[in-house]
Amino acid sequence: MSDDEREYRRRDKFFTERRGQLREKEEIPVWRTRLPPPVGVQGAHHGPPFLYRGPPPPHPEASGQGYRNIPPPRVFRVPPPSGLPYLDRREGREVRNTRVELHVRENGDEREISPKLPNVPSNKRRYPDECDVKGLEPSRKIPRVLDTEGKDGFQPVMMSFKAFLETQDDNITDDESLVKFAEYKSEFKRQQLNQFFVLHRDEEWFQLKYHPEINQNNRNAAMKNIQKRLDVFLEMEKTGLFDDLSLDEEHETQIIELLDIFVLKLENASQEEIDKWRQSSENEKMTETLRTPRTSSIFLKTLHPSVTKSELERVCGKYPGFLRISISEPAAEKNWFRRAWLTYRRHSKVKEICFNLNNLRIKDGELGPVVNKDLSKRVRCVPQFVRDKEVMKHDTSMVTKLISSLDARWKLWQDTANINTTTNPLLADVHDFLVEEVSAEEEELLGKDFCKTEKDPKTARPVQHDQHLTKTLDKLILYIRFVHSIDFYNRTEYVNEDDMPNRCGILHVRGTTDDSTVSEEQIEKYNNETNKKFEILLRNKSEVSDDEVQKLGLKNETDEVEKFVLANCQELGKDKWLCPLSGKKFKAPDFVRKHIFNKFSDLVKEVKIETEFFNKYLRDPARPELPIQISKPKPKAEKQVSPMTPRLPVKARLGVPGLPIGPHGVKITHASRDPREIVDYSDVDLSSAFDLL
Repeated sequence: MSDDEREYRRRDKFFTERRGQLREKEEIPVWRTRLPPPVGVQGAHHGPPFLYRGPPPPHPEASGQGYRNIPPPRVFRVPPPSGLPYLDRREGREVRNTRVELHVRENGDEREISPKLPNVPSNKRRYPDECDVKGLEPSRKIPRVLDTEGKDGFQPVMMSFKAFLETQDDNITDDESLVKFAEYKSEFKRQQLNQFFVLHRDEEWFQLKYHPEINQNNRNAAMKNIQKRLDVFLEMEKTGLFDDLSLDEEHETQIIELLDIFVLKLENASQEEIDKWRQSSENEKMTETLRTPRTSSIFLKTLHPSVTKSELERVCGKYPGFLRISISEPAAEKNWFRRAWLTYRRHSKVKEICFNLNNLRIKDGELGPVVNKDLSKRVRCVPQFVRDKEVMKHDTSMVTKLISSLDARWKLWQDTANINTTTNPLLADVHDFLVEEVSAEEEELLGKDFCKTEKDPKTARPVQHDQHLTKTLDKLILYIRFVHSIDFYNRTEYVNEDDMPNRCGILHVRGTTDDSTVSEEQIEKYNNETNKKFEILLRNKSEVSDDEVQKLGLKNETDEVEKFVLANCQELGKDKWLCPLSGKKFKAPDFVRKHIFNKFSDLVKEVKIETEFFNKYLRDPARPELPIQISKPKPKAEKQVSPMTPRLPVKARLGVPGLPIGPHGVKITHASRDPREIVDYSDVDLSSAFDLL
């Protein structure tokens, strides 16, 4: 081995030992490469590759040097700009780059690593010393390797107050320690929310909830569906389909037919098609060409959070009979994976489609498809005592509040003169049933107090009926079921029902049993449960207070735009300023500012949208975040008794506890070992001692 080669290997080893320390001090991209061979050494260097810091090194072939037989492990066709996330697989970690399109060539194969952000040049910086969040201050930047999820998908463990005090000065006072610990908890919370936002901001489910433009488009589509449902309800009411209908178990067949007609009208079926469907259902002869409200569906058990709805439609929509897709909300306990329902026409070959999907993987994730069965029972029953007049009065009051709240939320039946007033015709005569009537004058003349009730709440009484109230309540229940997808007697809202396989599948009605009595205790319990269930729907969606949002890191739109302008206004010298976005030079920073606002207004708008995107996430009181892991107490280990010394009963060892012994009458209050007990040495190995003899 020559001296030059020995010096080269020593230098390589020295840098390899120090690379861990350098990584902690610097936060710049690390590229795996090889040094060119030393001067005077022929052939390629066969030593291990080391880590080169900075921009990607050029290929040795481009400079005319040797080292042609061993290409570098990674060649970046588009070098990632400074300050943006990168790909790091050296220790099993991967940070998805959402800013630039990278192409990696490994062993001759070329593959795409991450998507490309449209309308953003990949080789231009926009913020100084940032990682992934636009406009993030250098003091609050996110580490490049975002290891935000703790063990098993939980938040990292926050320090206890005792552990926090160990990091503070010994002279700290009690008040200062409490204030600093409160600041630490607030900063810990802020970092967790910030990192969660960075990790999930590019996922479709997250953008549907909080991105200003995407969320507004989603809301407009939902309002369009609700308006369509309202139009169908009014059309069915006009034709008299609700006149002779009662939501009782006896009318199950009529109720199912009503649900199917509503679905057919939602799908723009003509009256002729509905009549043909009625005749065929009566004769039990269903053909493939006949339009039917029934569908066939496939259930996907697991769906990766990064899979979009359009990608799933592109894969599953190629099979004949495809209609729609419904995707559930992600589950935190399942690492934010989701579920999905694929809906096909009734006579589609769903078993064959399901078999083909079993061999399919999207983004290295299995779908777990299974055939979804039809609903076993579409009309389900609740206890009969809900027919009682007192219960119906309470239900009428509750459903009236729900209709008023939901109509105002989706801007239905609003009065142009007074926005808070609804013009829904179904609520016009409801107040006549909600006013309580008593015989106060008659009770006063007879010397009775109508306020006193001497009835036993557990005493059962016959159920009281009111036909007029029942008819009014049934129409309100059908309205809230058809228009707002709320099953009143089940106290449940069916979310995204228009995308599900059954667009109006289940309805709970009043049951019929032999029990025709009810007690005041039953009525009170039922009313309290109803109020508790619908409290969330009645409560307007409130946002987090301004003081709390400020502690969580609320961003100001003006400040973020100013940071963006300053980051793209670089001073090269006296009266010489550069705009890195366009590469043009100006004499003063004011000209650069005007240039950015005139030529790059789309980027300025993007900064504003990103700021609103982040703030909207912070203001949501039900925002998704990593769950906190609750540590379970470890079970106490049982004290094991040595098998060589069997435990004797208490009486045999010392006596009976509690009985006086001795001259002074001392009582034994605990069982203790007799000190005169013979010691057993049978478990001692003395073979080595005998070997010495």
